[in-house]
Amino acid sequence: MLIELNRLTIPRLRRVARALKALHDDRAFVRTLHADVRGALEAAVQKGAPLDTAAEVSPLLIDTTTDSVLSNFEDMLLAMEGVANDRVVRPSTEALAKKADAMTLRQRVFPQRAKAIIDLSMSDQHKAMRDLAEVLTTDREATACVRRLGIDWAVAHLVAHLDPYQRAVRSSDGRALSTDAEDFHAALTRLAVKVTALHEDDAELRRAVLGPYEVELAAQQQEERDARKRQAAKRSEDPTK
Repeated sequence: MLIELNRLTIPRLRRVARALKALHDDRAFVRTLHADVRGALEAAVQKGAPLDTAAEVSPLLIDTTTDSVLSNFEDMLLAMEGVANDRVVRPSTEALAKKADAMTLRQRVFPQRAKAIIDLSMSDQHKAMRDLAEVLTTDREATACVRRLGIDWAVAHLVAHLDPYQRAVRSSDGRALSTDAEDFHAALTRLAVKVTALHEDDAELRRAVLGPYEVELAAQQQEERDARKRQAAKRSEDPTK
């Protein structure tokens, strides 16, 4: 089955992406879908997510916030080391062990200071952050230190910044929105094909899945008609245009 969807503007695609995400979060509804349609819906939601994030969070905010998290993570390890640097009260065996773990983890994660990463270009910083995250989550010695220090939550929070930071990198070089819009349109087209073929006898279900797109398409086409009317009216008023 061949279906060719008309292209929507990015703001309209963004609204469709949000509507599909809400539909995807309705677990009772999702269970009524054919497995292939569920897969296509999941893919469309994933492809639409960058469009929504790009609208809500600027690359600059993502960059500065991530820089702060990186810097504070290093500061946390330095503070753990510093607590046991006591010349008045002899640190306990546990305190010295925590100090050793914090120092080991800091040296493995930040061979140079965090500032060396923060001062890189966004593209290079993202690569450095990927390497840092790999050490934190896969290196045996590093993960053991994380576990003993009880800072799994901080590692998870830091690693969670990789995905939005990658989108910020793409936004900063001007590729993100147009590429993400193309990707989402393609995923939306595949979803339309699947739901039309596999739920051909359930008009209500098809309307639930494709309705957000159809509403935005109708509004966009009306805007285009209105624009053409305005142009025609201007030409009739001034034949030289």
